[in-house]
Amino acid sequence: MNILINASTVKYGGGLTVALNFIKAFTNLNSIHPAIIIAPRNVGFERFHSDGLILDTVPGILHLWIFRFFLDYIWIKQKIIQYKIDFVISLGNLPVPNYKKQALLFDNPFLTLASFNNIPLSITNKIKHKLRNFSFRRRLNNLALIFSQSKLQNNLLFKKFNYLPRTIIIPNSCTTLFDNSESKKIPVIREKNKIKLLAFSRYYEHKNLEILLDLASLFKKYNSKYIIYLTIKSNQGKGAGRILRSITKLQLNDYIKNLGEIAPFNLNFIYDQVDAVILPTLLESFSSVYVDALKFRKPIFTSNREFAKEVCGNAAFYFNPFSARDIYNTLESAFKNRTTITEKLNEGEKIISMHICWDDIVMKILKSIEDIY
Repeated sequence: MNILINASTVKYGGGLTVALNFIKAFTNLNSIHPAIIIAPRNVGFERFHSDGLILDTVPGILHLWIFRFFLDYIWIKQKIIQYKIDFVISLGNLPVPNYKKQALLFDNPFLTLASFNNIPLSITNKIKHKLRNFSFRRRLNNLALIFSQSKLQNNLLFKKFNYLPRTIIIPNSCTTLFDNSESKKIPVIREKNKIKLLAFSRYYEHKNLEILLDLASLFKKYNSKYIIYLTIKSNQGKGAGRILRSITKLQLNDYIKNLGEIAPFNLNFIYDQVDAVILPTLLESFSSVYVDALKFRKPIFTSNREFAKEVCGNAAFYFNPFSARDIYNTLESAFKNRTTITEKLNEGEKIISMHICWDDIVMKILKSIEDIY
């Protein structure tokens, strides 16, 4: 069976981390099934090569939105014919329109969202997500398998659609992407006598990073010991630029700093330098930040939402993501009682010890595909 792994639009964020871990595990397994991976150039896929894995990179111009139809309906279809593909595994948000059997690693929480009203999206992004949801519905009949990342998302899928192919719940695992040669590229965090909070995320509106400006203002007001580290870039949207400008405008540079975008292979180096993870997100399918923080024994401070509780259980501190005051109080309560932090970290170790590893995830996916092929 010739397999096409479609990562054609996976260029950044958590989706890239998941895709790279998936490909690394696939190469580790030396699968009996030859595979071709279609992926963007220069984002990390070139690192993985084996006799059974061919990398075919997507021309950069095809990532422009005006060429998305051509990418999905013509370019990828030509690759399916060229490589005599028998089965497609899609790692992006949308399945490929094709006549071959296909599985999708589902990771788009906007698809199952009942309403966009509680998410602060721009009109442009609302339209984008609605169009993507429409495309998914149109392409649903191309799928033979859906792999959901959580029970919550799986249940929401069944509520949303009258018909679904076979669905299997396979949560993400913690990252295995480590490269010692990359350590020199990581900014060194030099602040002493500070509690360093890592907000590890690209800028997206639903990540709710703006609330961290209000939180940093409270740090400044009370001359607190905390400092937040962002990992965004100004080219990640107008909101990212506004946050970075506001840090200077509000004179918050001593309480919130930006490290810039951190590559997936650098995660261990950045986690080693911080004291905790803070994630005020409003919507997730399954955030890999949670399992990585548990693995690296970093306290997690995150939104009091069902998606977070399914992954973290009793191993995290939860707050109201719309209230900087509640976030501040949650931090203060935790760091005044280090015993509670230790208890949370120990609980996190138990959760991680029961998590499936990436090699087993890929083996389970391949076994599921073989069962229906």
